[in-house]
Amino acid sequence: MQNLLWLSMLVISHSAFAGPMIFVGNENLPPYAFIENGAPQGIAVELARAALDASGLDAEIELRDWNLAQKQMSQGLSDGLIHINPNPERKKTLIFSDPLLRTEFVIFSRTGEGAKANLSHFENKVVGVEKKGYPYLLLEQNPLIQRHLVTDWFNAFNDLSTGKLDAIIVDRWVGEYQLTQMSLSNVKALEPALNISESRIAVARDQPDLLTAINRGLKEIGRNGSRETIEQHWKGQEVVYFSRDQLQQQRILMLTAALAFLLMFTLLYILRQYRTGKRLSQLNDALLQSNQELNEFARVASHDLQEPLRQLLLRLELFELEHDESPTEARQHLSATKNAALRMQHRITTMLRYSRVDSQSLNPQPTDIYQLFQTNWLDLANKTEAIMQLPDRIPYWNVDSELFDRLVQNILSNALKYQSPDRSLKVTVTYKKNAKTSELHITDNGRGMPSNLADQAFTLFTRLDPNSAPGNGLGLAICRKIIRLHKGEINVSSAQGEGTRFTLSLPSNIEVNP
Repeated sequence: MQNLLWLSMLVISHSAFAGPMIFVGNENLPPYAFIENGAPQGIAVELARAALDASGLDAEIELRDWNLAQKQMSQGLSDGLIHINPNPERKKTLIFSDPLLRTEFVIFSRTGEGAKANLSHFENKVVGVEKKGYPYLLLEQNPLIQRHLVTDWFNAFNDLSTGKLDAIIVDRWVGEYQLTQMSLSNVKALEPALNISESRIAVARDQPDLLTAINRGLKEIGRNGSRETIEQHWKGQEVVYFSRDQLQQQRILMLTAALAFLLMFTLLYILRQYRTGKRLSQLNDALLQSNQELNEFARVASHDLQEPLRQLLLRLELFELEHDESPTEARQHLSATKNAALRMQHRITTMLRYSRVDSQSLNPQPTDIYQLFQTNWLDLANKTEAIMQLPDRIPYWNVDSELFDRLVQNILSNALKYQSPDRSLKVTVTYKKNAKTSELHITDNGRGMPSNLADQAFTLFTRLDPNSAPGNGLGLAICRKIIRLHKGEINVSSAQGEGTRFTLSLPSNIEVNP
C-alpha cells in the first residue's frame, strides 16, 4: 500500500511540473559543487540529484558563477538553487526545503600568528568572504573589518598564505579541500566554528507545491539509504592536511640511515649506563660525548661517502664517452643519473662543512671584517652589475677568521642568488654599537621573501623558493651555527619583492684593536 501511495505521488509530480526543470549551484565550491570533465560533481550535487530523482521531478542540475546563478533565479530563468543557506534577505523571495547538508563556517588564518576564532581579533584587518553568503552578512555587523570579496577560492587561499589577506571565512570542507589541493602548511582552521547550519534547496515563494515535492524526495533518500551511501562515499575522501611540525618531521626522516643508526646506538648506550646505576652527572657526560661522536661520525661518514661517488661519476663519464652514439633516450637517462650523483656529491660536501662547524675548536683572532666583505664581494660579484656599499669603518672583531669568512660568503652569495629581475642588486652594510652588543646589518634590494616565512630561512635543509636558484638549504643554517659558537645571534627580516635584511649581533666585547 505504501509503495502504491509513493507511486501515485510520483505520477502527480510528473503531471504538476513540466520538465525539464533547471536547478543551479555554485561552480566554485569543491568538494560540495564543482565541474569536472564538463559535468557537475560534488556531495551537494549528488544529494540534490538523488532527492530530485526520488521526488519524481524531471530536473537537471547545472553549476555556474554563484552571483550569476542567484541573479538568474531572481529573473525566473531557473527553477531552484541547491546548497544554499537561508538568511532574512533570501527569505523575501525564496522558500527553503528541509536540510540538504550540514555546514560549518570557520575562520582560516595563518599559523603562528596567535589568531583566535573571534571576529574582534580581525578588526582593522582584511578578511575574504563570498558575496551575499552568511560570512558576508556576518561581517556587515562589524564595520571595522575590511571585507574582500572572493570569486575564486584557490586565489583567495594563495593570498592568505602569502599575507595579502589576514583571514578567510568559509565552510570547513571547502577550506580544508583547498589546503590539501594547494599543499599549504602555513594556514589552519581556527576552532571553534563561527556557525553551524544546514544548507537547503530553494525555490521561488510562489512554488510551494514544488517545495513539497522536493521535501518528499529528501525524506525518501533518507528512508531508502541513498543519503547515507552518498555521504559515506564523500567522507571516504575527507580532507587531511599536515601541520608545519609534521612536514618538518618528514624532512628529518630524510637523513642518512647511518646517522639514524648512530642516534639509536647513543640511546642504547645511555640506557645501558642508566641500568648500571651510574649517577646523573655521568649520564650527562656520556650524552655530551655522544654528541661529539655524532658530529665526528657525520664528518667521517660524509668524507667516506665521497670516494664511492667519485668512482660512480668517473664510470658514468667513461660510459658516456664510450657510448656517445647511443640512442637519444639512453643518453638522457645517463645524463639524469649523472646529475643526480652530482647533486648527492654536493649535498654530502655541504653536510661535511656543517658538521665541521660544530666540531672544530674556535680560533679567535683580531679579524678585519671590512676586508672580509671586500674580498668576498670581489670574488662573488665579479662581472656583474651588482654594487655593495660599506660604512667608512668597521672595527676589528675577535672571531674565528675562517668561520667568519664562510659566514660573509654565504650571506653575500644568498643576495646574489636571489636578486630581483627588475633592478640591479645593491647590498648595503651598516655597523652599529649598543651598550651590550655590536651589530652588522646587511641589507639587499633583492626579491625578498614573505615576512611570515622569514624565521624558517635558518632551518636545516629548508629552501623557501627551491625553483628560483640552486642550493641545498644549509648555507644560512651554517651561518647561524657560526654566530652562536661566538655567543651571538643572527636574525632576518624581509618583505616579498622589497628585499632582505640580515642582522648579526655579538657581545660588545667582541671588538678589539688590530
